[in-house]
Amino acid sequence: MHHNPIVTKNEDGRPQVAIVVNELNITNPLISECGRFEVDPVETYGISLALATALAHLNETLVAEGIAVSPMKSELGLLRAEAAKGNDAQRRYASHDFSTCPMCGCADPQGGSIEVDGQTATQEVTCPECGAAWNDLYRLVGFEVVEEGNSHLAAIGRLREKLETLDKAAFSLQEAIGSLGTQPEMEAALGALNAKRMGIQDELVALGEALPGNARYATAIIGDAPQIYDAIEIHGVRVVDRDPSTGKTEIEVDDVNPVFWSVYLHRKEGGVECVGDFATRPLADAYAQELSQTYGYRIV
Repeated sequence: MHHNPIVTKNEDGRPQVAIVVNELNITNPLISECGRFEVDPVETYGISLALATALAHLNETLVAEGIAVSPMKSELGLLRAEAAKGNDAQRRYASHDFSTCPMCGCADPQGGSIEVDGQTATQEVTCPECGAAWNDLYRLVGFEVVEEGNSHLAAIGRLREKLETLDKAAFSLQEAIGSLGTQPEMEAALGALNAKRMGIQDELVALGEALPGNARYATAIIGDAPQIYDAIEIHGVRVVDRDPSTGKTEIEVDDVNPVFWSVYLHRKEGGVECVGDFATRPLADAYAQELSQTYGYRIV
């Protein structure tokens, strides 16, 4: 795995040098994608410590001394430059910041629905005065995080699904061996499956140990109003969907076959609020006990 650096800009329009990982521009390879903890750049991003340190220092310097350029204005300037290569209507449209009808100059064009295709989008626009119609063309130039996900939970979910598949395969193979008798090939296959299962279980343990530091947020939820809560609940949960419009993950309670475990605070007026997510039930229990001792809430 190796990532070649590219030149880009941060949200303030300042120049940055980044490596692209999972469609994200990483400008400081000394920390994780979510920006929360330090990582080994060799293992995480496939680049040397020397290069990672150099990129982090370079970008810090560019932010401190670089000339700020408004991303919106720079993109608008690019669109204007491209439109200037077109016909008179396109140049007229660009000269008015794409806000008036390119045919008659009406200042109130009506935009329709937007159709997104990968990193580009199209919106049909019509003029209520002259009846002209055209398509505004957009392209993705960046993103704004509205809710940080939890990479540990995502990894745990994938590993648990893989482990579940291997468990089913191992059970089926054991049944076949029981019915057919000892078969060297089947025994070897079962041994390989069990080795993979143990490897995944080890990974889950490692992720579970790393998860609590990144998934405890009771202090932020409680704030200065601990009196509005009266109890603690612990439930297994499973990811069921992800809303592409908001990026939020939708989950449901599943105490029988959970992907992970969540700790909730019960509000006196009704309802609960999640204050922690954990890879295993013991980790969730330990956090619940800690909160109970700190705030006096009973565990139900």
